Amino acid sequence: MHIIMISRFVLKMKREGNAGTLCRKRLNWLNSVRNLANLVARKPLSLILLFALLARLLLLDTSYVFWDEAEYLMDARLIATGDTNYDTMSYRPPLVPLLLAPFYRDEFLARALFVLINSMSVLFAYLLARRLSERAGLIAAALLAIMPFHLLFSHYLMTDSIAMLLSMACVHFYLGSKPWHAYAGGAMLSLAILCKFTSLAVLPVILLIFLYNDIPSRHIPGSLGLAFVLFVPYLIYNQVAFGHPLFAFLNGFRIINIPEPPSIAGIAFMLFDMLNIVLFIVFFIGAYKALSRRNRTGVIMFIWFLLMLLIFIVLVQRGVDKPPGIEWLSERFLLPAVPPFFALVAYGLSRLKPMVAALIVLIALFAWFPAYSRLLVPAIDHEGGLRHVTKEMGTYLSDVDAAIYCKGNCPPVAYYSGKDVQIIYGGEEVGDGIIVLFNDPKQGILEFKKNSSKSALYLTSDLR
Repeated sequence: MHIIMISRFVLKMKREGNAGTLCRKRLNWLNSVRNLANLVARKPLSLILLFALLARLLLLDTSYVFWDEAEYLMDARLIATGDTNYDTMSYRPPLVPLLLAPFYRDEFLARALFVLINSMSVLFAYLLARRLSERAGLIAAALLAIMPFHLLFSHYLMTDSIAMLLSMACVHFYLGSKPWHAYAGGAMLSLAILCKFTSLAVLPVILLIFLYNDIPSRHIPGSLGLAFVLFVPYLIYNQVAFGHPLFAFLNGFRIINIPEPPSIAGIAFMLFDMLNIVLFIVFFIGAYKALSRRNRTGVIMFIWFLLMLLIFIVLVQRGVDKPPGIEWLSERFLLPAVPPFFALVAYGLSRLKPMVAALIVLIALFAWFPAYSRLLVPAIDHEGGLRHVTKEMGTYLSDVDAAIYCKGNCPPVAYYSGKDVQIIYGGEEVGDGIIVLFNDPKQGILEFKKNSSKSALYLTSDLR
């Protein structure tokens, strides 16, 4: 009876012209929401999503915020209060500080929010790989749920993992065939760039999708127009704050050149360390199967992976490879390559016998064992006492004599001390009134001493 009444209602609305069109649009939207709810309600997928969320929450670490995290938290403070003691908005993208703005005082809530957001990547891993096969979708979701580096990056207050999620969502929606998919893809594209400027690298993939996919061409200009409209407020902010609409965007592409970029062997180690040498073999099986069948989605995934891999190699050769430490894992620049990689790995595994696929995954877990061991190391073990010392500065120095001159790991100093920090560089001297922090050459442990006659602090550190 209810079905008959709804059918009559829809037929009536169709006869009423525009009202009927509006009704159909609303019904299509409701159907999309219902389909998503039914998707998540599937038992295997829901168990994978639950495991991914709980595993990331259990590994949540609030012992220390490092360089980039401290900068984003202080930018969040600037957005929330209009005041900060350390500002990097002139070259940092705005989305992460905007997300952190309500929680800049509470590290636990900030990290919990990021864990919740990043756990959604597991769902989009499923949605992308499901375009190859249902079984591949579940395998891809499970692989990302247990990937050690994504487990680690999920609670970092940084751009990399969230930018990966937004890029995944962007590609997923553009691979859809309905008009609203195109506009959702445009929105995700804009957000991805506002999260991490190098997300622009996904544009060639989107252009490839435009050539191959079923989205009506008349919706493409509107989709890209929506992406631009969402970007306009940031252009206006740059014009008002810095005098040029692209000021921060252009500054954000500055690269620190290093004298000895990693060798081919070093790049190979990073690839196999993060993506797993065992899964790399399966990746080529999946790619071969997809390409030999001329699977349109498989071709897009393969080209997407190659493009992201090329960009990673160029970046690490240009200078993003930093000294060893928790915040400077160069592997994080491989995250954009993870979605297409796991999609094709999952497709390769789905083409094998279940027992063979399970054995391969088990071997891959053993290959990831060194990476899993890093997850259990608290972040504070990497910073050699800097948090304790800088917190002491904040309580020991009064508001009147709050000038801190810093050389080295300055953002955490500014974050934990709460004082204004001025960066000094090699050869510069602060003057006679120096509060000295001794740096142990082996452990990097610092000791705080106050010079009672002056109000300046001079911090040297090799802890980057």
